[in-house]
Amino acid sequence: VEVDPPWYLRKISLLMWFIMLVSLVVLIIKRREVRLKRQNAMLEEVVSHRTAELQEANRELRAGRDQLKKMVESKNKFFSIISHDLKNPFRSIETLLTSMVQNWERIPDEIRREQLEKVSLASRSTNKLLDDLLLWSMTQRGDLPVRKENIPLHSLVQDLFALFAEAAAEKSLSLLSRVRVEEVVYADYQMLSLILRNLIHNAIKFSKEGGEVIIDCSRGEGHIITVIDYGVGMKSEVVAAIFEQGMVVRRVGTKGEQGNGLGLRLCYEYVKRQGGDLEVRSQVGEGSEFIITLPKKNEEDGQSSDS
Repeated sequence: VEVDPPWYLRKISLLMWFIMLVSLVVLIIKRREVRLKRQNAMLEEVVSHRTAELQEANRELRAGRDQLKKMVESKNKFFSIISHDLKNPFRSIETLLTSMVQNWERIPDEIRREQLEKVSLASRSTNKLLDDLLLWSMTQRGDLPVRKENIPLHSLVQDLFALFAEAAAEKSLSLLSRVRVEEVVYADYQMLSLILRNLIHNAIKFSKEGGEVIIDCSRGEGHIITVIDYGVGMKSEVVAAIFEQGMVVRRVGTKGEQGNGLGLRLCYEYVKRQGGDLEVRSQVGEGSEFIITLPKKNEEDGQSSDS
């Protein structure tokens, strides 16, 4: 008697099992393909994103390198010009003094006085340039911390006017203060003193005989200190160049005084370091206004400077 195999061992069942097995394998393969495609897409997206980031970083590096190159070139040019500015006064002093020593007995008193005045002018100019260079180098290294305090502005201005009284008298200039006696500003004393000293010196240098140098102070969003002169003035491109990093702007005062813009650059950097701003308004032949805006004392600094 022939016995039929169980249903799951019959040919039709085996065929179905085989088809199911193949289908399962195909399904697993398809699912793996889908997963691999998804992973590949994600990987491509990550690679694309990383590539874009690297390209952007490379662009920034190239831009930074180009900017650094320009800064180095500008500073090299700056130091080249400054060294020339230092060398010329020393040569003049040496030439004048040598001539005077060799011809002292034959030089009339009036000529001697003129030559000594030239030596004095060259010495003062060189000394100021050296002071400005020292302060500028300290600023570049970050060696000058900002220490703000309440400063009686009227008193500071009067002290500075006394310092420049002789220089102003040489041009018959009037030094006028419109600062109220009770005016107090919140700033770094040394920095503010240097800023005003440079601006007053600059105003005297480029003022015409018999003119005025005025310091005013008002209040708005902060304390607004303005140094005004009615001298030779500046073109707009000269004003722009003064505050550009690495630029040297040579100018000659109304009595032949030499200038290179370094003092004004220091003023700009010192105002910025105190959170303020420095604006210049100037017209050729009419004079200049240097407008310093210093922020008021906020709550984190303690009581307001308005009190």
